[in-house]
Amino acid sequence: MCQQLNQIADRARNKPYSISAFKQGENENYEIAQYSAKSLELLGAKIAQFPKGTRFVVRNSTPESKAQKQLDDTVKDLLEQHGMIVVRGES
Repeated sequence: MCQQLNQIADRARNKPYSISAFKQGENENYEIAQYSAKSLELLGAKIAQFPKGTRFVVRNSTPESKAQKQLDDTVKDLLEQHGMIVVRGES
């Protein structure tokens, strides 16, 4: 339990904040810093809680499919719509 709490705290401290998206069939999951959202709508609500200009890095899945790339692009668009800055990062 302590190890899990330390991992969550590390994600909250690391900047730029990491964000990742996963969707397969009906299952979808979005991780943003130390938070998790189960839909794009909930992800947008969580993004809106960060100050405008906050920096995020979108973590790409490996291997990256066409559908995953489209989902990552949707997340990047959502970040930009909320006034966030998307920076490049590794997978």
